[in-house]
Amino acid sequence: SPERMSAGELQLEYRGVLHALGDRRWEHVFTVGAGQSRQAGFGSNTIGDVRWEHVWNVNDVLELGAGAEWRRRVYDGTPEDQTELFASLLWRLP
Repeated sequence: SPERMSAGELQLEYRGVLHALGDRRWEHVFTVGAGQSRQAGFGSNTIGDVRWEHVWNVNDVLELGAGAEWRRRVYDGTPEDQTELFASLLWRLP
């Protein structure tokens, strides 16, 4: 565990509607972020991430999503890249 660590990142997000009909909506979301992290004894390093996701609003209660994300973080001066595939289910309760 580092003695001291701080990080800051700015992100931009694009959200586009591919199809919409009533309560149903299909959209894609693209997010890109970049920033700096600083760790005591290791200086500062560039960090970032890229995320692409499809979101299906089936109705006003159910939302499904799937996508991929790549991110870079730096720990103890060593960059670590991570790639993820993910799926999501959101069920809104009344």
